[in-house]
Amino acid sequence: MREYLVSKLAHTAIVVLCVLTLVFVVLHLTGDPVMMMLPSNASQEEIQALTVALGLDQPLPVQYARFLGRIARGDLGVSLQHQQSAMGLVLERLPASMLLALTALAISIVIAVPLGLVAAARRGTAIDHVAVGLAALGQSAPIFWTGLMLMLVFAVTLKLLPTTGYGTWRQLVMPALTLAAYPTAAIARLVRAGMLEVLEADYVRTARAKGLQERRVILKHALKNAALPVVTLIGLQFGLLLGGAIVCEMIFAWPGVGRLLIFAINNRDFPLVEAAVFVIAMVFVVANLLVDLCYGWLDPRINVRS
Repeated sequence: MREYLVSKLAHTAIVVLCVLTLVFVVLHLTGDPVMMMLPSNASQEEIQALTVALGLDQPLPVQYARFLGRIARGDLGVSLQHQQSAMGLVLERLPASMLLALTALAISIVIAVPLGLVAAARRGTAIDHVAVGLAALGQSAPIFWTGLMLMLVFAVTLKLLPTTGYGTWRQLVMPALTLAAYPTAAIARLVRAGMLEVLEADYVRTARAKGLQERRVILKHALKNAALPVVTLIGLQFGLLLGGAIVCEMIFAWPGVGRLLIFAINNRDFPLVEAAVFVIAMVFVVANLLVDLCYGWLDPRINVRS
């Protein structure tokens, strides 16, 4: 087990390094943040002074080495726009993004798993067709369209929920439902596909031949064996929800990391973008690590040392 954890942590470090390197290179190819921080009538001396103060006068390899050195010390620099710790700003917004992502994921699991089970158990019936149709709709509808439709119905027409804000459960409902639409559809389809395959297995037919109740056969024997790909997808979806909530946060003015990242990119705030991407990447790889550790519990035949 120790060797497995060391191996996964090494892979995690490599992934995070690659992501940060890619972000560093792409950001520095987008333009000079100095020109956005100074007024249009700034003199050449002012431009040069700010460039030197920010360390942008150094060659890219030197800037990259200094960037990695700060990462190793746990220092991701100071936001160019806010003049505050970049990591501090990201961590300040992280609870809002985590709340939104976890709520959306919980909604997805609560709806998708029973929906997929019922669709598989009632294959070919009207219930199955409705479930498959809803899943296809959930995966095809863009986030911005879903969010705007929810606003139109619940905020404009029914006047039940606020369109923006943060702090109460009523302000959380629409963003969470919007963000949950795609993962709900994806998980439901995977649960249905996995259950259809497992329900044809010999041990399921044997359990039915012994006279076990259909509910017990599905929940105790079939579901656990069909859960491996579902757990994998849930872990991936959590990382995607946290990193992909940008559109949802912009629509509902949700004060999360995604919204902060958009403003940082628009302002070419290099340290803030790097800090936000670093946090999102860490959450993503930690979620994947936890998924891998769950495999041993779901299927003891899996050798976690491999």
